[in-house]
Amino acid sequence: MVLKCPQRCKNAAQNPTGTTADPDVNGEAISELGTAQSENGKVIMPAATVRFEIPFSVPGASRNGTFAGPSTPCAYRSESKSSCSYPKYLFLTSWLGNNNQSQVSIFAGMAGNTFGQIFRLTTFGESHGAAIGGIIDGCPAGLEISTEFIQRELDRRRPGQSDLSTPRKESDTVEILSGIFEGRTTGQPIAFVIRNADQRSKDYGKLKDVYRPSHADYTFEAKYGIRDHRGGGRSSARETACRVAGGAVAKQLLSAALGAEIRGYVSAVAEARLEVPPETLDFSLPENEVRCPHPETAQRMRSLIEGARDSGDTLGGAVSCIITGVPPGLGEPVFDKLHADLGKAVLSINAVKGFEIGSGFAAAGMRGSEHNDAFEMHDGKPATLTNHSGGVQGGISNGMNINFTAAFKPVASIKTAQKTVTRSGEAAEIEIGGRHDPCVLPRAVPIVEAMAALVLADHYLRNRTVKL
Repeated sequence: MVLKCPQRCKNAAQNPTGTTADPDVNGEAISELGTAQSENGKVIMPAATVRFEIPFSVPGASRNGTFAGPSTPCAYRSESKSSCSYPKYLFLTSWLGNNNQSQVSIFAGMAGNTFGQIFRLTTFGESHGAAIGGIIDGCPAGLEISTEFIQRELDRRRPGQSDLSTPRKESDTVEILSGIFEGRTTGQPIAFVIRNADQRSKDYGKLKDVYRPSHADYTFEAKYGIRDHRGGGRSSARETACRVAGGAVAKQLLSAALGAEIRGYVSAVAEARLEVPPETLDFSLPENEVRCPHPETAQRMRSLIEGARDSGDTLGGAVSCIITGVPPGLGEPVFDKLHADLGKAVLSINAVKGFEIGSGFAAAGMRGSEHNDAFEMHDGKPATLTNHSGGVQGGISNGMNINFTAAFKPVASIKTAQKTVTRSGEAAEIEIGGRHDPCVLPRAVPIVEAMAALVLADHYLRNRTVKL
């Protein structure tokens, strides 16, 4: 089945001399075409995208090529032209057909805003927009939900909560728009929104035409041809508040269904590292501002963060996580291994540069006789004497505690002068203003927990479908 493009779209594509398509044409085409379909067993495209084929003749065009680019996505490229343009959501074109009678396939869509297969979270919004928010789909009906718990989780992440975080003041008050009735989930999409209140876009005026070192400024613009310089727009860590809200729902599902509990904590800030075994930590203590459950180590971490803040610099570190109550059987044996999905989830968090589970990279220096987790019976079930596997074997949970660690780089926004270039390629020097965390670790703990909860909730629901 060929999905036809409106005549105006065809007319634009058949223009052999011009290189610029009418920007309104394909927006019209997308809305008229709707969802891709299949006919005679042939699937045109996945439902999340739209494909249409345009017969046209382009003298001098080079066929059988593939053209893609953030600033010059186009329906065709003439050999005599160096550039062309099309609406920026069109990100891939390819030549089909023979001679000059060709067809062009155009794929439209923006990927990467949805996480999960059954329990799915889609987020939206930018750092300096009116609001951020999300939609949770696939949460079973009848789950008792505490909106107060969701808000408490958001309060753990919100900016301005202590002198160790950014001074930006946001209440991060969550508004539930749908999917919860009389305190229980209805089985329908749970929509929520978090209003932005303390934007200071003027602080970013000097950044409009320069690329901040180690930020997403250059790469985002290289991909999309446009960027929101006010705090990074969609690439800002402001988006992670939506993950915390979604993760708070996932946590309540896991608690109700499995009795599972997810505990994250700061295990390192620069050279200050938590040296005590995780099983000796007392999580019953109130969380301190650093979110390290070892008071002496927490004080050393605090001193380092204060020093970095006062000097205009930043620090990296690590967040570790212990998950209890996960039964054996969650995860898939091939591509969707539980630890692989946890790794993807955690590595999708801003500033995360590394992930390890169980013995992690230390396993590279061990012998099999050291690393193997021997089994014994415990309460009538197999259990391991050690946990080098981190609670996952063969990509599937084994019933032991799941433990992993995420490494965070230092926050890239520093007050020290740095070399960079402008959008036009000129050398420049930049000093970054605005309000930023000297160390993101304390506020990152609930984000790491949330991403782990989303993975486990999704795999829990997926696992309910694998056998009778």
